[in-house]
Amino acid sequence: MTGKADLPDHITPQKQRAIESMFDGLPVAVNERYRALQDIRKAFYVELAKRFEPTLNEFARAQPQVTDEDWSELATSVNRMARHLGLALVSPRNNAPAMLAFDTKRSGDRVIRRYRLNAIGRRTAPYTCYELPDLELCQAPVRIEPLSQGFRETGRDDGPVL
Repeated sequence: MTGKADLPDHITPQKQRAIESMFDGLPVAVNERYRALQDIRKAFYVELAKRFEPTLNEFARAQPQVTDEDWSELATSVNRMARHLGLALVSPRNNAPAMLAFDTKRSGDRVIRRYRLNAIGRRTAPYTCYELPDLELCQAPVRIEPLSQGFRETGRDDGPVL
């Protein structure tokens, strides 16, 4: 990467310099630099989640929730926006990164609509609610490639051993 990518117009030179300043003074050795960059990445996603969470909740509460299609589209929209920002929802059940899902449940003659927060990458019981819950955001889990030797050997999600 040359760093010469076209930036959006609203990223002023001052904002660009503020971003660049986060990387000033990085260690030279690869292991230390890798860890320092991971810390910057984590801090970035904490701020991103903090800044987007109120807006996402406001958007979600303003959407119609009358038909099954409304409920389904809302879940899809919320997940799409979070995913495109590198974020995931947080399940209140276990504080794990999760995705919002919609389904129906039959109870006698009644059909009950419900939302589920399904933990990503874990086989745990979903958090189920009958109204849209408050949406909390966190960094989406790092995608682990199925045959990634480094991740398989370490069993951790903090990266391969360098």
